[in-house]
Amino acid sequence: MSEKVLKVGIAGFGRSGYGIHWRWLQNDDKFKVVAVADNLPERREDAVKEIPGVRVYEDYAELLKNEQELDLLVNATPSRFHVE
Repeated sequence: MSEKVLKVGIAGFGRSGYGIHWRWLQNDDKFKVVAVADNLPERREDAVKEIPGVRVYEDYAELLKNEQELDLLVNATPSRFHVE
């Protein structure tokens, strides 16, 4: 029996989202990053270059609205934007 591949979205594709989370997720076949949200166009472009077939969004709310089949959302936005 094969294991389920979890569909992942990443909110924030900068230092943490790209440099830590994406690097780790791409090396584990249990995860497939299917969507990325970032407000900077160059980071969305980086995601398209790095992740085959990824869908990109300007903000996480748009990602969540359109990607209702996600199993996991990685919040890699800057800490100042996290809810207390």
